[in-house]
Amino acid sequence: MQKKYRTAITLPIEVADLLKSVSEKTGKSINSIVIDSCLIYLKDFKQEYPFLFEEKEGGHNG
Repeated sequence: MQKKYRTAITLPIEVADLLKSVSEKTGKSINSIVIDSCLIYLKDFKQEYPFLFEEKEGGHNG
């Protein structure tokens, strides 16, 4: 079973309204849209800053 983490964020009304609009148009839940957006962002971030994800000596990052 995949481990899941719960989180809560507070969004500006404008962002929440945009998410609601996208949700209504796509049929996706707001949570699904946020998760998809995070995955895209993290993928791009990892490509832009690969050195942050390189394994250090001893197998630990940081």
